[in-house]
Amino acid sequence: MSIQVIVTGFDPFHTNRVNPTQLAVEQLPKSVKIDEVGAVPITSLVLETCCQEAWGALQPAVESVRDQKFFLLLTGLADSRDHMCMERFGLNVRNYRVPDNAGHKHDDEYIEEGPDAIRTQLPLYELAAYLRRRRIACDISNHAGSYICNETYYRSLNRWQADANCLGVLFMHVPPFRKYFKTIKKELPDRQSAAKAYARVFSEVVKFGVNNGLKKA
Repeated sequence: MSIQVIVTGFDPFHTNRVNPTQLAVEQLPKSVKIDEVGAVPITSLVLETCCQEAWGALQPAVESVRDQKFFLLLTGLADSRDHMCMERFGLNVRNYRVPDNAGHKHDDEYIEEGPDAIRTQLPLYELAAYLRRRRIACDISNHAGSYICNETYYRSLNRWQADANCLGVLFMHVPPFRKYFKTIKKELPDRQSAAKAYARVFSEVVKFGVNNGLKKA
């Protein structure tokens, strides 16, 4: 069986000089081993924090693998969080607190034609339990906000979640490195080691997501 995984992060934005999701996806392995399937290739993408550029890069990447089973994990920085947060809903709203990196600013606008909210089909309580057994500090959050993170999530859910080949779509917000390592009561490592730790979290989410999707396929 041919399966493709796409994992995305974002570049730095606003006052954040470093985006841990960019560093983490750059540390991801080329593949992840899935039970009863073997090595599944991972495509890692760093998206620009821009409503046009992010979608302009993500859409063709996913469309190119839609003839196979695929799983999509989107990640972004939430600097106020201290846990890994799986997002239940993508919302059909653009309401930017700050302009994106290209200067776009949207206030109380719809993203595109579709329902007001779309819920991921992944069983988030089961995923959270799976991650906690691996000593990953995580929470479930109701939605991904109203900025670029949410926009890519909503568009992805709206287009691909119902696809027969889609094994799952999920957005995960991550905290800054310092906050996360304080939460898990470990000394903050160097940036590369911290990024590798986040990459391991992403790999675990991918394993769960692919296995869950295959069970339902």
